[in-house]
Amino acid sequence: MNHGDLTNMLNFAAFTVGLGSLTGGTLLIPLLGKRVCLLIGCLLYTTASTLSYVLLDDSVEGLSLAYGAIFGSSFNLIVLPSILMPVTWFPNHRGKVVGFTMSGMGLSSLVFAPLQTYLINPNNISPVVFNGTNGSSSGSYFTSPEVLSKVPNSLLYLTAIYTSLLVIGFILCNEKESASSKGGKQSIDNLKASFSYLVKVGLKSFNFYVLFFTRYCSLTVATGVLIHWKTLGLEVSSNDQLISLVGGAAGVINALSRLSIGVLMDKISYRYLMTIECSLLCVCLGALVHTAYISFNGYIVLILFINLLYHGFHVTIPAQVVKQFGPQQSSIIIGAIGLADSFALGTSGLLNLLFKLESPFLPFFLSMAGFALLAAILSALTRDNNSHNDRNINSNIDINSINHNDEPQKNSLQMQNL
Repeated sequence: MNHGDLTNMLNFAAFTVGLGSLTGGTLLIPLLGKRVCLLIGCLLYTTASTLSYVLLDDSVEGLSLAYGAIFGSSFNLIVLPSILMPVTWFPNHRGKVVGFTMSGMGLSSLVFAPLQTYLINPNNISPVVFNGTNGSSSGSYFTSPEVLSKVPNSLLYLTAIYTSLLVIGFILCNEKESASSKGGKQSIDNLKASFSYLVKVGLKSFNFYVLFFTRYCSLTVATGVLIHWKTLGLEVSSNDQLISLVGGAAGVINALSRLSIGVLMDKISYRYLMTIECSLLCVCLGALVHTAYISFNGYIVLILFINLLYHGFHVTIPAQVVKQFGPQQSSIIIGAIGLADSFALGTSGLLNLLFKLESPFLPFFLSMAGFALLAAILSALTRDNNSHNDRNINSNIDINSINHNDEPQKNSLQMQNL
């Protein structure tokens, strides 16, 4: 399997990850509730890793379907309710709650990066660097039978670990009971109201489109860095375990970054916070490749600093949606914005093919810097409040909802007066 096969997996995931967000936010949560959406996502996630083991020796397309498409669709089905349910308990600290929740995702690499290396390459066997037609590197690959023979069992171990963690998480994750969170006869009405809100408010909001394209640019950067930072590291150093330790340290920084960004979201405007973050990210990505070939220590410093910045959108955009559109209908707005994930992953796959990543890294990471710059510009254009028209629509919907919910109480008071 080469980098081109990895690109195929990315393309498979691209078709499903955004659709998973859209399906979860616009259909499953309004119709079945956040907890059922979370359950479906967990089941798909564990199924994907199991199928990956079964199809490992099969075609690349079959493995791409399991490891790419099913993993991709299940990811946002888990993330979306995991963000929205804790927010219901602390409505006045939404940024902190989203940051704390998403920090777990960043912290996961602290455990899983070294764990995967331990399961697959415990003896720190170096990859083989293959040369291209012009003498340049065409990629680093593990060819040792000792390493490759451990891959199938590692998938089974990871499946067992994923299942255990997801079961614990599902049991602990609950939302605060409210009229809007109860299912039953009102589920179809909730679904209709959610779609009505998306059409009448979300799609007419300037910020909806700014947030959509900001997520698109940010995830394009995140995907490119996540997949190829280690490949670039192995290009300048053959110490696989050392690079895995860097990945673990990056996970800690990533988690602390999400938590701190969530705290800042409750104090600083989204527009200023994201503009500064994306601008710094642009500078770091632009200097990454040159720094890596000059100094491996400099590469480590930049990778750690990039991890401090490049996943902030996972916190800022959901927190901004909840802040701007309110908690009641935020799931459908976040779900619709999450459709940008499909376009982002598709773009990342196309960039891999365009720049032929198996030889030079510089054009690819410069393109990542360009997307970070575009995200900074879009963030600067974000409005702090809805437009006047959006506020009117929000007010009408809220009043109608309140009047509808209070109708039984009014009838009761009228009967008492009689």
